[in-house]
Amino acid sequence: MAKPRFDIEPISLANGWSGHVLTQCHGVTPQVAAPAVLPTIEQWRPQLSLLAADPKSLPDCTALKYSTSGEVLRARLEARDSAIDVICRQSRVHGIWRRLASSFAPSRERRNFARALQVAEIGINTAIPLALIERRRPRRQAWLVTAYVPDLVDLDQVALRFLPQLGLRRGHRVKDAISEAVIEVLDRMERNNLSHRDLKASNILLKNWDGVGGSVTVWLVDLDGLCRYRYLGAGRRWRPVMRLAASLLSYTTVTRSDYCRFLKRYLAGRTGSTRGTWQQLYRKLAQQAGDYARRAMRRKGHKLNGFVGNA
Repeated sequence: MAKPRFDIEPISLANGWSGHVLTQCHGVTPQVAAPAVLPTIEQWRPQLSLLAADPKSLPDCTALKYSTSGEVLRARLEARDSAIDVICRQSRVHGIWRRLASSFAPSRERRNFARALQVAEIGINTAIPLALIERRRPRRQAWLVTAYVPDLVDLDQVALRFLPQLGLRRGHRVKDAISEAVIEVLDRMERNNLSHRDLKASNILLKNWDGVGGSVTVWLVDLDGLCRYRYLGAGRRWRPVMRLAASLLSYTTVTRSDYCRFLKRYLAGRTGSTRGTWQQLYRKLAQQAGDYARRAMRRKGHKLNGFVGNA
């Protein structure tokens, strides 16, 4: 199967903003979330200018996230004679040293723009990046525009809200199907020397996860932790598995038996035999995932200090 090819063109806007836009997709499959019709350069310019100046004035704009780490919006953009739904993301950098370092490095949005195209080219589902705009002065700002993919739910919500409603037998079938789909993505990443240091449950989106609408498909989002290496050692292969396990530790719907079955499937395609190995790796996984989860709680605990929710 031929790799998809994307035509990217540069664009310049007022007030120091510039970037790149996707103008054409070639050879994409139905699994790639690329709109059938893309805006022209003439259509992109006023819409991206509006995004840079006043994002909330975009047509049908809805705020999905607004926090100290960034902002996520959903909006509709004109595309020739139709309209497309998009997701607009902007990250924020805190601290003097991080801001200083970011002024000499590509923005997070620029890195994710390139990584999303790279991931799509090797056959991993992701939201196709449609546009990137950024400026460095008077302060560093950037926006990433990606295609909106409907009917997806993240693995975090599946484990928290939906698995308890399925019952024991159906729940086992659904978890096995999800495990196989996730392992297929891990296999594809490893074959292309890719490792993801932040492969947590909220960054894995699922389609047809309930087992009644076709085979489960996995979509990756938030590719900031993705990196390609010349050589992918055992530690880098293991890191995504450990990080995913750490993100699921607090859910009672994911049991020790589920972790064991996942490890046996994961190892089967790599060693040819799992006898005498998956038990040792399970103990290693439990220890490392637990240590990571505790460190993460300490790092993020200050964000909730003093927070009082509305009744």
